Amino acid sequence: MLDLDYYAQGLKRLEDSLPQDDLQIRKEFNVLKARLLKNLYDESRYGSDPTTRAEYARIMEGLGDLADTLLGVHFIDLCQYDRPAYSPQSEVTPRLKSAPANINEPWIGGAEIFVQDKTYWLHDPVEEQWSDDHSVVQRRARAQQAQTNRKVWLKQVWMFRPTTIASRWQKALRREGRLLEELEQEPRSTFPRLLSSHETEQSITIIYTVTAGKPLTEVFGLRNRVLDAFSARTLLRNIYPVCAMLEMLHRKGLAHRNLTPETILVQGDGHIVLQDVGLAGRTFEPGEGPQLYQAPEQVHMTRGLSIPGPHTDIYQLGKILYHILNGHLPSTPLPDEPAGEWNGELSVELYRVLQRATALAVKDRWSSMRAFSNALRRVAK
Repeated sequence: MLDLDYYAQGLKRLEDSLPQDDLQIRKEFNVLKARLLKNLYDESRYGSDPTTRAEYARIMEGLGDLADTLLGVHFIDLCQYDRPAYSPQSEVTPRLKSAPANINEPWIGGAEIFVQDKTYWLHDPVEEQWSDDHSVVQRRARAQQAQTNRKVWLKQVWMFRPTTIASRWQKALRREGRLLEELEQEPRSTFPRLLSSHETEQSITIIYTVTAGKPLTEVFGLRNRVLDAFSARTLLRNIYPVCAMLEMLHRKGLAHRNLTPETILVQGDGHIVLQDVGLAGRTFEPGEGPQLYQAPEQVHMTRGLSIPGPHTDIYQLGKILYHILNGHLPSTPLPDEPAGEWNGELSVELYRVLQRATALAVKDRWSSMRAFSNALRRVAK
């Protein structure tokens, strides 16, 4: 088997030839690329057998057809161009065999990922985000650490080629790891705990604890019907830990900016907490955040709107609470008086609190998360 650089050269040339606007071809290429890297990794770790050889032949056939269609050459030709002639004196140990941890194994449920000599079994679903220029990918998935059976989160940024955006994503994940370490030192912190971090020339990986609990959607639901008064009081009385966690971020000049009903968890004792730190480690990018709960300042970069910050968390949390309490998303801005869409079992005072939280203008929202949480406490009595 030839070394990884041999295939990397061909993959890079083929990727550069892909049509920018043909998402189907790009998806086909990415699948073939992931399968090839996985196949090479398996062979380097476990040796060659009929199964790996048959899979290799199928992958090379697919890459060959793609290269022939786009460039009129076979994929192997792309790998061989400009390759120095072989000489015994220049032979080196293949990188594939000497450093298997540097191979970008595909992340799919059931796959094994190796980080610092430890094995992790990935669980579905795997979250994956590619940069627009396909120079870097960020992945996150729950996993089980094979040696201890511990449940963890794995989050990784993998750089395929050095670009400005790849560097920015790597720095963001590095900051997130440091932030988790800092938050662990805070009194009464319930944020996940960083267990390990690992860096190579191409990747940064952080591993942190899984916070126990069920998503808000599983406990309270988004069932297109209003929440009863008892459940509403339960929700509001137990939301304070989330507000306290967000305050910790705000005191550091940061904000979560990615709140959804799925990232907020209800624990066994009824307390409601955050699953992670969201986008707190990343610099703002227009269009960031969850589509259903984006604050105006995350979408529209217009004069008069502030950049995202603590006020963004107030907006998102207010919108989430309105959605759960009423079974539908609020119209923003909310009208001065509650309309027929407002849950009749709930008070007008609660409506006013959420109306202020979801105001379009930052200056019209609650001045701080503490002020918002105190107002929720008052109306939940």
